[in-house]
Amino acid sequence: MSENILKQCDDIRPGLLHSKGLKRAHELKKKQERSVIKPLRVLEDEKREAGLNAKLPESNKGFELLKKMGYKPGIGIGKSEAGPSNPLNIVKKSNRLGLGFANKTKQETPPPETSTDDFRARLKRKREMSDLKHTYSKLQRMCFVYDDSDLIGKPLYKWFWPDKGSSDSATDSNSDEDEEKKPEILDSLELERRNHCIGEYLREKYLYCQFCQSMFCDDNDMNKNCPGPTKEDHEETPCSVSPTSDSD
Repeated sequence: MSENILKQCDDIRPGLLHSKGLKRAHELKKKQERSVIKPLRVLEDEKREAGLNAKLPESNKGFELLKKMGYKPGIGIGKSEAGPSNPLNIVKKSNRLGLGFANKTKQETPPPETSTDDFRARLKRKREMSDLKHTYSKLQRMCFVYDDSDLIGKPLYKWFWPDKGSSDSATDSNSDEDEEKKPEILDSLELERRNHCIGEYLREKYLYCQFCQSMFCDDNDMNKNCPGPTKEDHEETPCSVSPTSDSD
């Protein structure tokens, strides 16, 4: 065999590596082939996919039973042969979460959209609630002051007086029990009802108007100087008397 023909052939024999660079590259290639070990999960996925993609051989016992019952490959199942001709697909699930739970955790709930009108309405409700609480506390205090000056030892209703007023006249044991009680939570409707009841009580018994913030001498004085029993009456017509302090 001539030398020209030998030069045209590729040197594929690993034993004939004359240069150090080729030897080094060959050794690195061998090490890489030995070091490439697929993870167990990857091997399981590959075997699973290969098994699912492979058709059931006719030598399989289950396939033989299906053929005996009238099954023909490629034809739909059922008496009218209108059923599915392919087996059901398998959805792989590799985690321990419940069905559908993984999709729900990935969906981030968007923040609620708040418009300017909603923000203003929320601030308005908060301000109205604060005004109702302030009015309720003030009416309780005025009711206790006038009842105490009239030597009334017990309020008409328990919530007519503030908690401090009722605890002063109680014994030590009763005061300990009151401290353990949780504060009462009232909504806006209940506060409006209580404010109306205490206001009517002060107006009828002591001739005190919560909107004028003043105590009148008699009915004629109240009818003459007080615009009316409601807040709207005082908004239309201002009161002509000066307010009375709690200590008066």
